[in-house]
Amino acid sequence: MSRLSMLLEEIPSVRLESRRPGQLECKTMVNLSRFKSLQYLEIDEVFPPLIQNLRDKVGPRLVQLICLNSGVTTLRDLLVNKPSGDEDAEVEQPSDWRELNVLDCSHNQIVEIDASLHALVNVRRVALAHNLIRKIENLDHCIKLGLLDLGFNKIASVQDIHFVLGGLKVLILCNNQIKTTSSLDKLYSLEKLDLSNNAIDDPDEIKRLSELPLLVYLNTLGNPACIRNRTRASSREECYRHYRREIVAHFITERSDINDRLKVFDEQPVSEEEIHKALQAKR
Repeated sequence: MSRLSMLLEEIPSVRLESRRPGQLECKTMVNLSRFKSLQYLEIDEVFPPLIQNLRDKVGPRLVQLICLNSGVTTLRDLLVNKPSGDEDAEVEQPSDWRELNVLDCSHNQIVEIDASLHALVNVRRVALAHNLIRKIENLDHCIKLGLLDLGFNKIASVQDIHFVLGGLKVLILCNNQIKTTSSLDKLYSLEKLDLSNNAIDDPDEIKRLSELPLLVYLNTLGNPACIRNRTRASSREECYRHYRREIVAHFITERSDINDRLKVFDEQPVSEEEIHKALQAKR
C-alpha cells in the first residue's frame, strides 16, 4: 500500500467545494471509498450525485454531514440508496446513518421533510434553513434530536409539533409565516425558541409560551404583535417598549421559581430592573 493511500485512509474530515465559487459543480465525479476513517463531510456547491459511495460505504461512518448550496431538492436523493447504483430506480433501499449526529442541508431547494429522515435514529442536530419547506413532519424517529433549525422557509403552521418533537431543546423558526404558537407551548423541554420575523399579531400568542418551564431564550422581533398597539401619536420604539414590558412582566409573574425565569428576550437580557418592576406590580 502506498503512503498516499495510507494517509487517505486516516483522514477523518473532508470538505468538497466547487472549483468556481458561486457556481454549482455538476461534472467532476468524486470517489470517497478510500477515505476509510471519514467521519465529517462537508459539501458546498457540489451536486451530491457526483459523490460515489456516499450512502453505502461512507454514510454508515459519518458523524456529521453538511451539504450546502448544492441544488438538493429532496432529502431522499441525498440519504436513500438506489439499487445497483441506479439513481433513477423507483425501488429504494434503506441507508445506514446510525452514527450521524449532525445533518445540515441549509441553503438548498428542499420542499419537504420526507421519510428518509426515519433512518437518522441518533441525530441530535438538524439544520434545514433557507429552503422551501412548508410543513414540519417525519421527525418522530429522530428521538435524540435536540436542535432543529427551520429558519427562512415557508412554514405557516406548527400544529401538533409537540407529538413529534417532545424532547427538543432548541427550535429556530425565524423568517417563516407562523401566526399562532399553539402546540409550541407544549414543547416542555424547550430552552431556546426563535420566532422572529413571522406573522404573529396577538401578544397573547407570545404570553402562552410562559407555559414552557425551561425556556430561557425567546426571540419575537419582527412580528406584528411587537407594534400591535401603535397609534399615530406613538412611535414604533414606544410601542415596542410597551410590548416588551407586557411580555417580560407576564413571564416573570407566571413563573414562581426564579431559576426558571426568562433570561434573554428579543436578543436583550432581561434586566434586574425589569424583574423588580414586574414583581412590584404583582404585589
